[in-house]
Amino acid sequence: MSFSDSQDPPAADALAPAFAECRRNEAPLVDVRSSRWDGATVELVTREATRVSEGEMCVPAHVVSLLCDGERRGIVNWVDDSKAVQIAMRPGWIRVAPAGARVHSRWNPGRRTYLLAFLDPIAFDGVRAECGLPDDWRLPVLSDVRRESLRTVLLALAEEVRAPAMGSAIAGAALVRQLMVEVLRLAAGGVAGGEPVRGGLSGHNQRLVLDLIERGLAGPLTLDRLAAATGLSTSHFAAAFRQSMGEPPHKYILQRRLERARALLRDGRLSLTEVALEAGFGGSSQFAMAFRRATGLSPRDWRRIAMEAPDDRSGKGEE
Repeated sequence: MSFSDSQDPPAADALAPAFAECRRNEAPLVDVRSSRWDGATVELVTREATRVSEGEMCVPAHVVSLLCDGERRGIVNWVDDSKAVQIAMRPGWIRVAPAGARVHSRWNPGRRTYLLAFLDPIAFDGVRAECGLPDDWRLPVLSDVRRESLRTVLLALAEEVRAPAMGSAIAGAALVRQLMVEVLRLAAGGVAGGEPVRGGLSGHNQRLVLDLIERGLAGPLTLDRLAAATGLSTSHFAAAFRQSMGEPPHKYILQRRLERARALLRDGRLSLTEVALEAGFGGSSQFAMAFRRATGLSPRDWRRIAMEAPDDRSGKGEE
């Protein structure tokens, strides 16, 4: 969905890090900081409303929200078509909304700072499978969450975004994974995990899955689909794949998509948007974020350097 025609939309460069086209907020933006780690984009946002303001969000990612500063009374919240509820938000207030949920809010004038953790559903599902939750388990809406361990992880992430320091890439990635586990523990309640998988995929299943991934890179590749091809449950498959390949399925698929993108960029015949789609990324924005995170360069800059390299070698020779 798009909110591009909404009144007083946020500046494109301010919210570009995560799903700007799927978010609307009438309260003026004071500050926004963003960090990306494997499986998540985390934003620390400050807004100041001078009048009663409304906002709406519907993004293709699970969203964990934490109010960091600015007590807010009289806020009206609702998710999808549920009944609007008036609440009082104080620092530490947490909400979890699954991917695709439409979240609405209306609040009184004042300043507030909040953290938004956008969790990639594929990465989250991989952790869900590793935790042994049933294949048909789905993340519910969780509002006004009171869980100290979850709040502690979110505050630690906020600090990494606010003041990144030596080792932030390592610390942030670990915190994202811990956040996913905390959300799963909270949402699953008393659901017990499965037995750990001791062995990896059989040789036949490994070849089958890797071939399926290679042939299906341009389209959606879900854990359910890959697991079904092997005849294993999703949780069993995810654990067996990690045992065999040394990394979870979503990470392996991302690396293969990036490798295909590099080959297509080097070839030079497709536009950047076409490369993004052919490599299986949802669009040029998602592709650019993933590519820059992996290489430190935008796809356009990487292509320019790659296209210049053959000319250098065919000229006066290597220096």
